[in-house]
Amino acid sequence: MQSMTGFGRFQTADDKRTLEVEVRSVNHRFLKLQIRLPRDLSRLEPEIEGQIKKVLIRGSINVTIRNEELSDERAVTVDHTLARQLSAEAEKLATDLGLEDKSLSIETLFSLPGVVRPGENSDSVGTERKAAILSGVNEALKGLSDMRRFEGEKLAEELRAIAARIRVQVETIKSRAPGVVEEYGEKLKKVAVDDKEVLREVALFADKADISEELQRLESHLEQFDELLQGQEIGRKLDFLLQEMLRETNTVASKASDSEIARCVIEVKTDLERLREQSHNIE
Repeated sequence: MQSMTGFGRFQTADDKRTLEVEVRSVNHRFLKLQIRLPRDLSRLEPEIEGQIKKVLIRGSINVTIRNEELSDERAVTVDHTLARQLSAEAEKLATDLGLEDKSLSIETLFSLPGVVRPGENSDSVGTERKAAILSGVNEALKGLSDMRRFEGEKLAEELRAIAARIRVQVETIKSRAPGVVEEYGEKLKKVAVDDKEVLREVALFADKADISEELQRLESHLEQFDELLQGQEIGRKLDFLLQEMLRETNTVASKASDSEIARCVIEVKTDLERLREQSHNIE
């Protein structure tokens, strides 16, 4: 079982490049991806998405990639024609507006879209660079998965403890239920004259207040709960199972006319809500 909360990081540096990959995840109903990477690496985004989807099923995933190439080879091309055109247009506009400063600074020109771009004679994401980045993403994902598994183990322990409390309440309700019918019969005997009428009323009450099937299903659901915790990708299944457990508990509450059972039902519903909240962080 895995939590949807985790963090993974990979970092390396040599005489060719520096590379840092961070992957963070929090809970989300589906798989939601947000990838931040340098502009010249944008073409790698589909492959990075593919890597993530092979490993993760649910969660809001945030990936940040920082990469700097340290090679002395020319990595960019300056579009001189575009720069001249932009400078001329800026000068013309300044003249029309009556501005004294009619030229663009070189820093401003370099910051304009299209003036500086990856070198025309080199692949902006070379084979070696691409392999290094995808490998870094893979290593960060391993770290994330390890943390998610660790967090999942701790979460499973907490869920089992809560389920154990629910079992105690269910057993208390089971042991209390027969006494409710007996007490009802004793009350009727004190006010009724006809024993047959008492027996008939008690039988009707016993049938109306019978919660044996609901308790049996609750116990079965608790067994399923334990089995699910041993598997993977169980978040949605747990959510559905907890809804069924709550439905059975509400039925018990509506049938049982007893303060002790009502107290137990409140405890069960409180713990079911705790389980539901925790299950939202399970993949």
